[in-house]
Amino acid sequence: MAYADPTTLCARCGLTLADKPGDTWDAGHQYDGVPSSPLRPEHSSCNRSAGAALGNRRRIGLRPTRDW
Repeated sequence: MAYADPTTLCARCGLTLADKPGDTWDAGHQYDGVPSSPLRPEHSSCNRSAGAALGNRRRIGLRPTRDW
């Protein structure tokens, strides 16, 4: 669905695919670390960066930050 609409904005950075050439869409969770949270379109780079940051925080024992 996100590919069909060129005006779709990434839920993390607010940019379109045209603004980040070569990137693709991922389905990202609205609340990081909550697998049952709703999905939203995110650039692959934004989604995977957020996932890596969450994993790194968890590995060193920090609690995930909440944006909700």
